[in-house]
Amino acid sequence: MKWNDIPILLYHKIHSFELSGVWITRKQFKKQMQYLKEKNYTTITPKNIKEGKGKLIMITFDDGYYSFYRDAFPLLVEYDFTGIVFVITKYIGKKGMWDVSFGRRERHLNLQEIREIKENNIIIGSHSRTHPDLTRLTGKKVKEEIENSKKELEDMLGERVDFFSYPFGRYNDQIVEIAMEAGYKLTFTSTPMVTNRNIVGRIGVFLIDGMKQFENKLCKNKKQYFQEVRKSRIINFFSRGTWMWKKISPMEK
Repeated sequence: MKWNDIPILLYHKIHSFELSGVWITRKQFKKQMQYLKEKNYTTITPKNIKEGKGKLIMITFDDGYYSFYRDAFPLLVEYDFTGIVFVITKYIGKKGMWDVSFGRRERHLNLQEIREIKENNIIIGSHSRTHPDLTRLTGKKVKEEIENSKKELEDMLGERVDFFSYPFGRYNDQIVEIAMEAGYKLTFTSTPMVTNRNIVGRIGVFLIDGMKQFENKLCKNKKQYFQEVRKSRIINFFSRGTWMWKKISPMEK
């Protein structure tokens, strides 16, 4: 089984309301998980892809916000699903001061919550230390973000951390090489359909997605899937405005 054959979903936050495009409601998420269960999908991770049989899917969450623990985690346990959560190590247990917010800021998962979800078959990966656009950093700074976040998580969890998600989905050849040299087995981006064997592409799930659009994200051999790919790329492009906003906004560094 190859990664290109498997739908890999990317989620961020679960909220009742937020002024951004990368969140969904708890009702939406529950309906989507119910659909996957009814259609006999099996969730996998990079650790058990070789054992996967039947209709396979991977569920991933970037940023590691508390809403994952509150709203997504109980449903994954209920449906016997697994997944990956990529956390930002500097903000573990803290509010997301790295992110653009026009209202209440949500805190990130704390260490106790991270350990609990890990014990319930959820894999923990790194999403860097501070969530910068790595392509705008020097090689030294990139190494610090990638290597130090891995070491910090491994010290906290007492086990290897093998997977890394690029902040904003942004990378270049040098960044990928640094990640591989740091000891990650596989890296993830927010762009679907990549060709680098060290990178897994994902398709985002957003507030504007109805069930028909969600179903289209699962059918990688249909024309409708490529419409979802284009939408995901457009939304990912605008999400990178966070970096520009940080230049003019007094966010925590």
